[in-house]
Amino acid sequence: MKKGKLQNAMKQFASAILQPALILSLIGVILIFGVLLSMDFMPEPLRVIGDFITTVFLEGGFQQLPLIFCVGVTCALTKKKKGEAATVAIVSFLIFVYSNHYWLEFNDMLIEPLEEKGLIGTGQGIVLGMQVVDMGVFLGVILACINAFFLNRFSKVEFKGALALYSGTTFACLMDAIFVFLFGVAMCYVWPLCNQGILALGGFMSTHGVLGLFIYNFLQRFLISTGLHHLIYMPFYYTSLGGTLVLDGATYAGADVIWYAEIANLDKITAIHDSVRYMTCGFAQICGYIGATLAFLKTAEPEKRKAVWTLMLPAAILVLAEGITEPFEFTFMFTAPLLWFVHSVLDGLSQVLIYVLGSRIPMPGGLIDFIWDVMLVPASMSRWYILVACAIPVIVIWYLVFVFFIKKFNLVTPGRPGYELAGDGTSIKDSLGMEQDENENALTGEEDDIIAGLGGKDNITELTNCATRLRVVVKDPSLVDETLINKVKNSGIIRKENNVQIIIGVTVGNLRNRIAERLGLEE
Repeated sequence: MKKGKLQNAMKQFASAILQPALILSLIGVILIFGVLLSMDFMPEPLRVIGDFITTVFLEGGFQQLPLIFCVGVTCALTKKKKGEAATVAIVSFLIFVYSNHYWLEFNDMLIEPLEEKGLIGTGQGIVLGMQVVDMGVFLGVILACINAFFLNRFSKVEFKGALALYSGTTFACLMDAIFVFLFGVAMCYVWPLCNQGILALGGFMSTHGVLGLFIYNFLQRFLISTGLHHLIYMPFYYTSLGGTLVLDGATYAGADVIWYAEIANLDKITAIHDSVRYMTCGFAQICGYIGATLAFLKTAEPEKRKAVWTLMLPAAILVLAEGITEPFEFTFMFTAPLLWFVHSVLDGLSQVLIYVLGSRIPMPGGLIDFIWDVMLVPASMSRWYILVACAIPVIVIWYLVFVFFIKKFNLVTPGRPGYELAGDGTSIKDSLGMEQDENENALTGEEDDIIAGLGGKDNITELTNCATRLRVVVKDPSLVDETLINKVKNSGIIRKENNVQIIIGVTVGNLRNRIAERLGLEE
């Protein structure tokens, strides 16, 4: 596989794996609502309802991550017939679980649960009530890749005569089922070896302390331009790589899963699990935004400072409220790559700082989630005040370092020579790609301008999106016309070989769906 195709495949995978994670964040919100209702000061009827909500969404949501990721990633990676892809995903998941379990049983390979810890640390676990090799969320992700391969490869196969019934998706599902059946058996022998590698990596993180934590946070920030940063934090969030916790007879693996289990059982814990250190990127995002913005204003040409402020203000809403950073980061990531490297280093160091000083509260996103967590968890356990106390010093350091590097190396940042600014001001909705009315937006013909700018329908081979970017693979890059693309409001166009990324904003998903409908990519 050529380097460009490999990079594009990795980007598509990173985008696909993010989609079920976003759904889980919504489940987390509902779970928090249940926790609030079940707090001691609530009336008894509300506490009962809260306990019910908490149990359902904890057990039915975060305890079923392999299945959720299997279905979600399969549908995201499958090019067409996504409804049928969901069915195939469920079938493949069930086949794996049963083939794996019964092979272990027939060959006397099932491990007896330990009296206190159950199956934790044995290499086996319970999935849908069946004891199987403990692959965690990797099970769902690997199965999704297998499913997508067979669906994309064989769904167009057609037979004639009596075999016509087995054409298309049916044939792809049959091939997939056979492979997954054999895969379930093979994993009885292969995955224990992989599990040893995963445990070794987890051992590296634990034995190398702050160095390992710095590398984790640096890579998570530095790789955001490629979309591969999701591959850094996801295993730590949802697998034993991020830690394991046995609580009230149940085993939880992954920093995010452990956190929600803890807030659902605050009366049964005395300290926050150490895995929370993998969930503090929001602190660096907010401090970095404020410090960088002040530095951009300081180093900008005086007559352009108003335009710089207009550019940066809209991004503040997403960073501060929800932790969505791309609109901010794209203002300097590609024009000043050295500064982006420095930004990533500061990100890693700042998160190490709050951990070393003793803060034990997650901040994976913006201020809204942080405030909720502060309200939920006693300060004696979360020590949220450490994070707050560190904020201003970190902002100052960010500001001073940015000003130094911008001036020392004459970097191209907002408001400086070589950096193009509209200068006439841009509304918040314009900067984020938001329209006044979604129906009105659908009538603007934006999708037609994008398609024409990308060289027409026949020149587009793949179409995906992440949180703010439209990602396209074209056959002939020379046919791309940025003038036509720029008829649609965007914050930049990034081109590399056959890959084109258009920074649209948070409504990119709606635009992508309309373009896919025009192209006939959805069936």
